[in-house]
Amino acid sequence: MKKKSFFLLVLAPLWIFSQCIEGDCQNGTGEYKFKNGTYIGEFVDGELNGHGIFSNKKGYTYNGKWEDGLKQGVGMESFKKGFSYEGQFLNNQRHGAGKAIFRDTKLMQNIQYDGGWVNGSMCGEASLTYQREVKYGRNKEIETNNLTGKFFNGVYQGRLTSPYPDELIWDLTTPLKSEYFQKYGVRLSEKDLKRKKNLATVEGDIFVSCECRSGFLIFDTNAIFRQSRSWWYNNVPVKTKSIILNTMQGEFDIIEWHARELKNDLNKEQFGCNTEALSVARTLIELKIKESKSIRKSYVDETRWNPTKGGLKNSRVQEKWNKKISKKLNKLEKLNQKSLSKLEKKIEKTILENCLAYPVDINLSPIKRVDNKNIEILSLELMVENDNSAKAVKQENQKTIKAQERKEAEKQKRADKKEAEKQKRIDKKAKEQASKEEKRRKEEKRIQDAKDRAEKKQAKKLKRTQRSYVPQFPRSKQLE
Repeated sequence: MKKKSFFLLVLAPLWIFSQCIEGDCQNGTGEYKFKNGTYIGEFVDGELNGHGIFSNKKGYTYNGKWEDGLKQGVGMESFKKGFSYEGQFLNNQRHGAGKAIFRDTKLMQNIQYDGGWVNGSMCGEASLTYQREVKYGRNKEIETNNLTGKFFNGVYQGRLTSPYPDELIWDLTTPLKSEYFQKYGVRLSEKDLKRKKNLATVEGDIFVSCECRSGFLIFDTNAIFRQSRSWWYNNVPVKTKSIILNTMQGEFDIIEWHARELKNDLNKEQFGCNTEALSVARTLIELKIKESKSIRKSYVDETRWNPTKGGLKNSRVQEKWNKKISKKLNKLEKLNQKSLSKLEKKIEKTILENCLAYPVDINLSPIKRVDNKNIEILSLELMVENDNSAKAVKQENQKTIKAQERKEAEKQKRADKKEAEKQKRIDKKAKEQASKEEKRRKEEKRIQDAKDRAEKKQAKKLKRTQRSYVPQFPRSKQLE
């Protein structure tokens, strides 16, 4: 009862805010003020018909065709926050062919969509262009991605980044070869060559593909090797070539390990097919790529070897890493099969259209003044319901991101703790070794001191013997 009373109180003064300010608002051109904005344009029988402009105080503007009070035909709308659309409308929704420009996000800039729309949703054949910042070593570069093909609810069906012309996809049957390093035979002076940690470097990345099925997102991932950005330095001894290639293969395998881990994490979430879920997925992808780079750095630091400096490679460390990587790859392959199986079962039980109709936001259209209060009450209820639904989706996405961040933080904490314990064991071992070395030195010194004392004593005794009285002849004075 209280809820109904509230709606009636809200609607009671509605007629005050709906009035014709200027011109002919019945059959002609005029300016009409609504509760939620102002319309300037053509009228037929008191309804918005023809061409007109509707704008509100929140920065929203629609400039285009109207039919019986609805946005219908060709039009252009823009929002204060940066989104704009130009194309076809039907029943107050973007429907048909249209171009849209989205505001920049943390991971994507200059986002443009050109293609089909269905009931406010990006569906059908289209192309999406965007730019993203990519870091190579210490340098940052802006890369442009162009995705052309099928879209469902704004989600591209396929790879989410453009393929590189020099990429090599990870394959168990195709190990790395020296000719894959297109920066082959880079000439360095002997002095500069000896400064290098390794005589080769690997540049790689993870790419993600997705597909919508019965309203769910199915993800696939792959590791790639960038040939034009991977280096192979000169003067690599022939005998050490296979050892260096094995080390580089290990780093490439680490990228594949994290690609499989990412695939499992994404499919376990069982995301819905929509742009909000995809935005959360992109955040998880970036976190996993950062984690991969961190593990690769540890691997390079521990397995680095430059044969031009002399000395043999520590094979025990390399073997330890090889076992760890192989174990991870096998384990994640099984986990991915399990998570995909669960997702497939859920998809079989759910029958949903991939293209979903977005609810109409009544705040973006003039609120009509009608005598039937029940219609207006229903409209407001729908507005509140849509707002609550949008808030619920946003809160759910935020919860997912926070949960993943907590998970990553806990994982990093465990890794740091493990590293600290490992360092503690190393320090303890080093301390024990130093203690043993100190004891050995003291013992050697004691033995040496004892030897020195014995030798000194012997020398003193010998000296006394040499000083003994030896009679000399003749004794002239004594004989006298």
